[in-house]
Amino acid sequence: MKFPEKLSVTVSDVDSGDPLDKIAVIVRFFATRKNDYSVVPQLTNELGEVEITKADCEFSIEQAQKMFLMDYAGDLSACRPVIELGLLPPENIAVMLEQYKTSPNFWSLGFKKPESYFAALHMAKNAEYLHEPVTLTEEELSASPRVSLKLRKRRPQR
Repeated sequence: MKFPEKLSVTVSDVDSGDPLDKIAVIVRFFATRKNDYSVVPQLTNELGEVEITKADCEFSIEQAQKMFLMDYAGDLSACRPVIELGLLPPENIAVMLEQYKTSPNFWSLGFKKPESYFAALHMAKNAEYLHEPVTLTEEELSASPRVSLKLRKRRPQR
């Protein structure tokens, strides 16, 4: 996978077009062997923007390999030429927060600034929106490293 030096993502509400802040965006890379990689979710700012750098992706992959030696193989360049970009499901956020709470020394290894990251993750608004990921090819990312992610509000359950 040839990932751009920087991927700019703008997240907005599909109906209103309003930018969405505090949304944890995740990138998934498809490995050619063993398990796929998920890059540390980034939270959008007040303009609904987040930047995901190639260095962020490489760091996440390296840390996953260090933390789970037998589960992963290959680096970013060995991944398939397609990514999935989307909303980190709220149930995944809950699991991440619980894991960090119970084993902070281990789970902090995957993050550059774990204390501030997990404090921010508590504020994520992902539960308000549906997970509707988009798939992007290496060619699409190369042609335009700026992507819009439009999210649909969850309907209240009765």
